[in-house]
Amino acid sequence: MILEAVAAVTAACKALEMAAGAASNIESLGAYIAKLGSSEFDLQRAKNSKNLSESDTLKIVMAEETLRQSKENIKSVFLASNRMDLWQDMM
Repeated sequence: MILEAVAAVTAACKALEMAAGAASNIESLGAYIAKLGSSEFDLQRAKNSKNLSESDTLKIVMAEETLRQSKENIKSVFLASNRMDLWQDMM
């Protein structure tokens, strides 16, 4: 469960950042942002599971940092596009 959640976060972050670099408009990022949100939910569910090993805890912490950085990068795309209203609605 943990490895799958971490892998999903990594894949979603990479896909979103690649799409953001190639997107002609901000609305085209919706599906990627939804996938990021879904992976974040799965990661939180894995984090709340009992009996986490030290290794699992570290993987989760690193995945959370990857999520934070990805969100910050995408937030800057919304800011540059003057669409912080849309960003706020999503968060």
